[in-house]
Amino acid sequence: MSEVPEIAHAIAGAGGGALSMVVTYPLITLSTLAQTATQRKGEKTEEKDTDADSSTLAVIKEVLKEKGVGGLYAGLESALYGITLTNFIYYYFYELTSNVFLKTKKKNFKGLTTMESIITGAIAGAITCVGSNPFWVCNTRMIAAQKKGGSSASTLKTFIDIIENDGLKTLFAGVLPALVLVINPIIQYTIFEQIKNIIVAKNGKKSFTPGKAFFIGAFGKLIATSLTYPYITLKSRMHIKKKEKEGSEEKLSMVQEIRKIIKEEGLEGLYGGLVVKVLQSISTAAFLFYFKEELLTGINYTVKGLTRDVDVKPLHSHNDYWRNRPLFDAMSVGAVSVESDIWYFPQGFEMTRPIVETSYSLKKSSQVTRNVTSYFKNNEVYVGHSQVFLEPINTLFNLYLNPLFQFLQYVNPQVSTGDSQRKNSVYYNSPEQPMYLWFDFKTEANSTYDALLTWLQPFIDNNYLAYYDSATDTFHPGPLILTITGNLPTEKVKAETIRYTFLDGPLQKFKEDSDAHELQEISKLSKVASASLHELLGDEEYQKSKKFEFTQFQKDKLQRYFDTAHKYGVKTRIWGDVTWPQKIRDSHLKDMFELGCDLLNVDDLKHAVSMF
Repeated sequence: MSEVPEIAHAIAGAGGGALSMVVTYPLITLSTLAQTATQRKGEKTEEKDTDADSSTLAVIKEVLKEKGVGGLYAGLESALYGITLTNFIYYYFYELTSNVFLKTKKKNFKGLTTMESIITGAIAGAITCVGSNPFWVCNTRMIAAQKKGGSSASTLKTFIDIIENDGLKTLFAGVLPALVLVINPIIQYTIFEQIKNIIVAKNGKKSFTPGKAFFIGAFGKLIATSLTYPYITLKSRMHIKKKEKEGSEEKLSMVQEIRKIIKEEGLEGLYGGLVVKVLQSISTAAFLFYFKEELLTGINYTVKGLTRDVDVKPLHSHNDYWRNRPLFDAMSVGAVSVESDIWYFPQGFEMTRPIVETSYSLKKSSQVTRNVTSYFKNNEVYVGHSQVFLEPINTLFNLYLNPLFQFLQYVNPQVSTGDSQRKNSVYYNSPEQPMYLWFDFKTEANSTYDALLTWLQPFIDNNYLAYYDSATDTFHPGPLILTITGNLPTEKVKAETIRYTFLDGPLQKFKEDSDAHELQEISKLSKVASASLHELLGDEEYQKSKKFEFTQFQKDKLQRYFDTAHKYGVKTRIWGDVTWPQKIRDSHLKDMFELGCDLLNVDDLKHAVSMF
């Protein structure tokens, strides 16, 4: 089955279609004008009647001369409506139909067969062409009107004019050739799906990138458009055809229309603007598939979509909330540790900033200053590096707790048979691997802790949190291990019989000659101990490490800290290492991994993944 709902594919397809339409619309205008231009056999191309001139170059010159560059975007409004609706309907029903087939397959089946792709495309295409045809009739009329010197009308006005002057049925003119043209996307998507299946089967799902989708989509569209172009021309002609007047010739069937075009204009009449159309179709399809895959990546926030075929890695996503997709970026690369800075405010407040807006014209620019006020609620926990950069929408609930709870609910369903005691984590390939979720307290420790516990109650009720039972001196694993750093509510945590949150332990205290009882007590409060590189190496050695790779002396010193912590069942993390030069940073990171550091503190997740 698809890893995301049909609606997600529909939204991504609609968005990708709109973006690709904006990028390639001038080519669409030129190909439409070439398709709707007529020229009878024997007419000379040098005649001044440019309506009879179907050459691509002449069409370009005419549009630019009469309307300027803006003429190339005539009807863009209706085209955006049309492509958005078309792609939304198509992708929704394509995924819906394909999922019907895939539900009958074995779990290890990789995709649709060629025949299933054809059937799926036919069903989705037929529904789509009927539902979206009125928008394309409107769009073709708007482009043709621009060519004839008419003024640019809105989509709504064009709709009304068509209904009033030509009748409601005209909005469905060209449906028959459009239904025949369902074979176009069938050819295109069958080629696309089969090549995609080969790539995924050979190299895994993650190997199918938006870049590959771009070129495969272009290739599929090249084949499809070349084979179906005569029907594309016929559909465009029928879109601009006016209502038959009384006494006019009898309405022609689709086959008769094709014969008429061949008789009056020759076979080339069916292929007017073919070069531009092929170029436009390839470009539009390529950008469509590229944008769709990018958008789908952006909204594919499911455990399967984010972590399937992803190996877990000992990475700590430092300042995770700075990322384009907080939490989701870390999960998508398999990072097992995520950090957020949190702020608790019992009393709400307002934050007002002056915003300077600059507007430009041909002669001058002007500036206007206005105040923008953000409102922060009472008793809310926010996420951000400093108070001045907080945003009302960036709450701990929105960025982390809510998505994590939804993920855990999904991967821990109620089952009638089997082991229902063990709770799965958010890692598809490694459900036994817990996530380490960190809260860096930036506000007063005790009040922030009390507020945090309120938000954690749903996780506690569903046994999603690892905890320590001080009464029995036992640790109970869970899919989430919560660690508090920054301002520590040490006494409050110590007072808890059941400790659902752990404290960031002082790694610098885990020396070989440290008091064993003290380290044992730390291990009851901490599952991870961390320290800055400066604290562990000392000032002199730290200054050396900022410019050079670790010496053997420095490695041995770090190794002793790691080994001692591991004796007490405590994992380790080092922060405050150099971030530049990159060569030194990367060398340090590799050494810490080899020495046994459990959580590697990283800012650039993708680069860190590529290093190992």
